[in-house]
Amino acid sequence: MKVNKIVIAITILIIILLSSIIVFLLINNKEEKNEEKPLEYFKEIEKTKDENKLEKGFNDINDFIFNGKKINGVSFEELKDEIKLEIMKLALSISKKINEKLPKYKEKINDIKSKVVDLYIDTTNDICNKNEELCLNAKKDFQTLKENFGITFDYIKEYSKKGFEKVKDWYEEVTR
Repeated sequence: MKVNKIVIAITILIIILLSSIIVFLLINNKEEKNEEKPLEYFKEIEKTKDENKLEKGFNDINDFIFNGKKINGVSFEELKDEIKLEIMKLALSISKKINEKLPKYKEKINDIKSKVVDLYIDTTNDICNKNEELCLNAKKDFQTLKENFGITFDYIKEYSKKGFEKVKDWYEEVTR
């Protein structure tokens, strides 16, 4: 009789534990899917040829990254570092498209481009303190960004808000 009560108690504990694990996984899976929504949105903006959507997307990505705007209930600060890097790359790509199609935004684009470069450098530095593999990928991606978007050391030096030496050291490390 005592053994049956112990078995029942253990079974109940296992059921409670498994239920807690399932709820935890469901909540985390929902959060990951929500994190993907802004990324999906900006990928669509980056692909569009419609100037109105491009202009709206340009303003949205600026507000999302720098002004706390939420996309599908998620702010930029809440995203995982790897998704932040992807969105920053999309921001540069969208900026380039805007510059080609809507030249009236040239000054605003340069301002946002410099902010994105600053943020990319900061985020990569943070990542490099936590995750070596992601760090290597971020630096490799920066190489591609440099080539695709004309980001030179002179550009970084001119537009970066960071201390000159910090940016210089980081840039030299990335370009080796």
